[in-house]
Amino acid sequence: MNAYRRVVFSFLIATVLCGGVIGGQTRKLTPEVILKKTAARYATYSSYSDVGVVITTYDEATRGRIEKQPFSLFFNRPNRFRVEWLDYDLQKDGRKNVVWSNGEATFVYWEPKTFEKKQSLEMGIAAAAGVSSGAAYTIPRLLIPEIEGWALNDLKKPTLVGEEIFEGELCYRIKGFDSGGDLNEVWIGKRDSLIRKVTTHSTFETYSTVEEEIHRNIQVDRPIQKDIFDFKPPIALSSPKVYQDGEVLYAPGSPTWSELSSEEGRFKVLMPAPPVAQTLTLKTQRGTIVHHSYAARTTGMTCIVDYADLPREFADPDNANTLFDEARDQFTKNVQGKLASETAISQDGHPGREVRAHILGGEAVARFYLASDRLYQLVITSPDLPTRPGHEIDSFFSSFKIIAKTKPVT
Repeated sequence: MNAYRRVVFSFLIATVLCGGVIGGQTRKLTPEVILKKTAARYATYSSYSDVGVVITTYDEATRGRIEKQPFSLFFNRPNRFRVEWLDYDLQKDGRKNVVWSNGEATFVYWEPKTFEKKQSLEMGIAAAAGVSSGAAYTIPRLLIPEIEGWALNDLKKPTLVGEEIFEGELCYRIKGFDSGGDLNEVWIGKRDSLIRKVTTHSTFETYSTVEEEIHRNIQVDRPIQKDIFDFKPPIALSSPKVYQDGEVLYAPGSPTWSELSSEEGRFKVLMPAPPVAQTLTLKTQRGTIVHHSYAARTTGMTCIVDYADLPREFADPDNANTLFDEARDQFTKNVQGKLASETAISQDGHPGREVRAHILGGEAVARFYLASDRLYQLVITSPDLPTRPGHEIDSFFSSFKIIAKTKPVT
């Protein structure tokens, strides 16, 4: 062996023997590197499809209820897309929901009565993100980086727990926190960098959930039939919305904020359009309760303010939490939504609570306040609430002020 070959051979041996050290210094697999590599690969796939299920387990405070949402996902770059899932929460046989783009326009179908066109694919995905329990957002967000919002590779304080076999595939298991502070766990295939499962642990004021999003039969860079992206709902396409209350029409348009001040209601608030007033008398086990509400609607957003005077024995501040629980349950029932979060709030010493719910077609947020024997309810709904400018939501909620009751002058 000549001198040159000895040098080369010695270098190769040293490289092999020291490979672990050199690799550890230059190619160390951190959770950040794994997540970044995974996101980069998803952003380059020409096509993607899978089927799966989201399993949500509620804790014992809610009697250990378990919900399942089977789903399927199809994507063909640049903008052909379809995701559909079955929701068994409100319908025994499952209610079908579909978001799709044929490459030219985006549509949503919420069985049985809603078939609408969306302004963009991003708006369609935003409308389905919450109500699909993430099935319409987690993977699409990686496939389409142009979509704004949090992604799995944005996990905070990620930790590589180790390697674990999930459904026959050796995976990296990574823990970290999402933008809302919930603990997330991700199982990523070590061989192919495909996401097999995402688990989200959420804790609310009165209960907690574990949400498992499982992806199976994953296919990448393979042909997908074009008609997959041309779903045909069994109903007619809805025309652009024009809202009607009595004789007042509200055509789509940008919010034009103006103050609503009610001397009788003892409040003031900014509304995005001229509101329509309505009075509703309800007979309940607590007696007759009269609700006074004001609703203002613009393109893609509805704001409602409601107040009602309660029988004194039920308006005790010590019972505020019970009252807010009932208001929360009625709110989620009215919007046909799923509770996302709730937080204790207050205004000028008056106890309150903020409640967020995922609804078909978007998100709804409500705030309740108990001021003496009067219950105030503020609600805002929108199909793109998470992506709307923050100042629009703040303009409504932050502007609400309860006016102290004036004493008569003798």
